[in-house]
Amino acid sequence: MLERPVRMECGGCVGDVDMPVGLPRLPRHLAAALSALALVTSLAVYQRSVLANPLSVAQDHWQAIAAEDQPDTLARYSAQATLDWSQGPHPGHYSGPAIATAWQVFFDHHQIQQVQVLRQEAQDLTVEATLLLTLNDAQGQISQLPVLCTLQLDQSGQIQYESWQVLRPPV
Repeated sequence: MLERPVRMECGGCVGDVDMPVGLPRLPRHLAAALSALALVTSLAVYQRSVLANPLSVAQDHWQAIAAEDQPDTLARYSAQATLDWSQGPHPGHYSGPAIATAWQVFFDHHQIQQVQVLRQEAQDLTVEATLLLTLNDAQGQISQLPVLCTLQLDQSGQIQYESWQVLRPPV
């Protein structure tokens, strides 16, 4: 049976599909629809494999913070990122190089014993979580700092915006 190329467009993507010539009209349309469906499905799978998983990015970020690994912590921010600390030990609005300074000050004043994720949820490229940080200060006092952390990621999985809000005074 002879085949001829048919140009198909779906969702902004264009592809050529070899269609059998001489088939009745309904099967050709069915074959075209199935080919388009296969194309859309493969693009969706590709997109999921290329885009970062927001929960994984957030968990990796919190692990880097728990390890007090400043280079790994900072590597997750985009060049235009901002960090907002409201309340808590180091309140302020930080961007650019000031983010590195903010984390260095935090790491210098607090030895992180544990970062526990109490609740987390992702919607699109935003992750919101309740974290419980167990800290040891310079005087050896252990405290727990519950925070609401919000991360907004860009398409490449880099942090564009991060906020830390202390939920209640440390215990």
